[in-house]
Amino acid sequence: MSQLLLPITGQVAWVGPDLPDPCMLVELTKEQIEALSLAARLLDQRGLTWHTTTAEDYCLSALKPVIRDLLEALEGSPGFSLLRNLPVQLPLAQIKLVLWGLGQHLGFPEPQDAAGHLLHDVRDIGQDLENSDNLRAYQTDREIYFHNDGSDAFMLLCIRPAASGGRSRLVSAVSVFNAIVDQRPDLAEILQLPFPFDARGQQIKGYPRVQTVPIFSAHAGHLNVLYKREYIELAQRFPEVDPLNALQLEALNLMDQLCDQLAIEFTMRSGDLLIANNYDLLHARTPYTDEPGSSDKRRHMLRLWLSLPNGRPLPPHFQHTREFCHSFNRRQGLGLEAP
Repeated sequence: MSQLLLPITGQVAWVGPDLPDPCMLVELTKEQIEALSLAARLLDQRGLTWHTTTAEDYCLSALKPVIRDLLEALEGSPGFSLLRNLPVQLPLAQIKLVLWGLGQHLGFPEPQDAAGHLLHDVRDIGQDLENSDNLRAYQTDREIYFHNDGSDAFMLLCIRPAASGGRSRLVSAVSVFNAIVDQRPDLAEILQLPFPFDARGQQIKGYPRVQTVPIFSAHAGHLNVLYKREYIELAQRFPEVDPLNALQLEALNLMDQLCDQLAIEFTMRSGDLLIANNYDLLHARTPYTDEPGSSDKRRHMLRLWLSLPNGRPLPPHFQHTREFCHSFNRRQGLGLEAP
């Protein structure tokens, strides 16, 4: 595997403190909001759910310019957009229809877990990450460090924010890599060698519980990232995993430090939809506190993972990662047995 030790230029190599505020914000028009609301209501009235609808079931011609701009932003520009004013005052079943319809117009929803679920509710279920082999960080209220999700891009819709905390953070992994190359090229080399990741019980069927892949990999003119510091550390509990050496730890610490320095941070409010590329960007979340009481007062997000029709070529080792296997195989026109 060839290694890259040159800085990467372009719009994707942005630095958080230098971005205008608000950045990449898209305010939906009244016509666009009504088109989404009407489509969801009509489908609901017909007894359809998000599971049973396809893009052809939606009339979203008013959203065509937005969808075109989103695809351009996700693959080749800054790598993310924040849509505002989605109709989350609707019943939950209709909100899911809204997100599902938008997702199908942007790309191809992909499984997010070993069970093959295509749409996740992101909320605290009151369990402890360290005491479970398959619980994932998004199911807690704890801080989530910089990482990427699966497939080409993720969509995260805020139905209800937390009482306090839960701020979203984004960073250009390309800019982080550039800074590492500038400061410590030896550590940039280390980060392009394999690291162990705890697959959290979500691995492809027949593959081990620990996946060993590089954090950064250059392929077909792109730099790609796969990073989950927490899952790298959780993998250390398995006897088949070698302890991280001093240089690996130094590289991870520098990466975390630069992520903090180069990131943007913002609070998502009800009706906000964050869409971001998973190969160029990493995202994080601050810890949060829910309002005591019923679940309808607690922080609630909906999430989709998408393969994009204009997605980049992917490095061969992504084929066997739980995060990117579906997008890789979709590029190849291959079927993939559910994990």
